[in-house]
Amino acid sequence: MTLQRTTPGNIDPITDEATGATVTYAPVRGVFTKIGTDYALTHEVQAGDRMAVIDASAKPEMTDKLVIGASALSIVNIITVNPAGTPVAYKLQVRGSVDDSAYGGDFGNTAPTRTINGGTFDDDDFGVQAPMRTVNGGSF
Repeated sequence: MTLQRTTPGNIDPITDEATGATVTYAPVRGVFTKIGTDYALTHEVQAGDRMAVIDASAKPEMTDKLVIGASALSIVNIITVNPAGTPVAYKLQVRGSVDDSAYGGDFGNTAPTRTINGGTFDDDDFGVQAPMRTVNGGSF
């Protein structure tokens, strides 16, 4: 995960275009978690929103993007976790689509062999413990 910050440059008065913008990147460690019910009831949450918890090595801003793989997610809300007055982590409500291969699930299409992040495995390496089933009346 990386925080991407774009600092606008100057506006050219003749062309009315921004010039000289700079983009900086700050690598962070973090995980995705589910958005809890209590949070969802008190904040504007859209379908597909996710919660990312990142370390406090870089302070995020609302204009930053959280970059994961080839995907850049918009930051919708920032909650600072500072139990003793010093930030130790940040909870970010993020929005946008994420390339699933960023999570390491890059499966090839050739059966019976699959590829995950460059490694090749036979179908026997992926034993199914229980068949997939629907929950609460859902369907595939």
